[in-house]
This record gives sequence, C-alpha cells and structure tokens, in this order.
Amino acid sequence: MEFLIVLAVGCCLFGCFGAWVACQKNRGFDEGLALGLLFGPFGVLIEALLPSLPTPASQPSLDKQASAAAADAYAAKARREADDIAMQQARAAWLDKQALAAADAAANAKARREAQHAALREKGIEPGPMAWFKVLPDWIQAVLMGAGLSFLVLSVVAAISLARREPVQIQKPLDPLPVDRPSVP
Repeated sequence: MEFLIVLAVGCCLFGCFGAWVACQKNRGFDEGLALGLLFGPFGVLIEALLPSLPTPASQPSLDKQASAAAADAYAAKARREADDIAMQQARAAWLDKQALAAADAAANAKARREAQHAALREKGIEPGPMAWFKVLPDWIQAVLMGAGLSFLVLSVVAAISLARREPVQIQKPLDPLPVDRPSVP
C-alpha cells in the first residue's frame, strides 16, 4: 500500500514538473501535466525535448491575423470558383465526347444498314419487314407457310369442337351404405 502512495506522489510531482517545463517552452501546461503524469520522468524528458513555441509578443497582431484570415478566405473562395469552372469545362468536354461517340455510332449503324439493303437489292429483294422471309430458301418458306396455316386450321377446329360439346352432367354420388332414416311426421 505504501508503494502505491509513493507512486501516486511521484506521478503528481512529475506531472507538476512537466507542466512547469511546458510553460517555460510556451506550450500548454496541460500537455506537460499529462505527459508527466502518464510517463513520469520520461514524460518530462519528452516535454523538454519538444521545440519551444514563439512567445505571444512575437506573434502577429490581431489585425494582421484578421487580414491574413480574410486573405485565406478569399484565396479559398477563388480556388473553389476555379475548381467549379474546371469541373464545368471537364463535364462539357465529356459531353462533347459522348455526343461525338453517339454520332459516330449512328453513322456506323446507318452505313451498316445501307450495306445490308444494298446486299438485299442485289438479290432482287426489296428491303422491308418481310425481307427476312424472302431471303429464306423456297423449301423453308413452304414449311413455315404450312406450319402457320395448319396452326390456324387446327385452332379453328379445336374452337368449334369445344363449342359443340355438350356440358358434362355431374351425377350425384351414390351413398356407399344405405342408412335407414326415420321418417319425420
């Protein structure tokens, strides 16, 4: 128990000594106090090795600080405006690039479509919605026409047969075991 008391007193002494060193170097006393309390003689040594801060007399006056702050604010505003302008220019350049790419893609698609139409015209087929069918060989055209017509005919036959069918009568189920029920008078 006595050891803890000696340790606590020692920490307090080193904390006070660290605070005094910090005040001598124009640093905050709380910094020196904390270093001295936590690290003892090593904290005081650390505080002693830290560089001194300038004295309040060597610090610029409040007017100079205010003008410096105003100049910093103006410079920051100018940087933000310059950044905004640069961002707008970059966006405009990107949009121009996208528009050129879209125009190139449209021109390529048109050229490809014209080439396909020219190839169809060489075969004697006029481009249009049914050009794909006319390009097919004759036997495939016949198979497709037959399948389409047979589907139509079978659909009509099925509809007629369903319309002519008589509705199914649901019969009442038979009782499995006849039960004698008393008659009610």
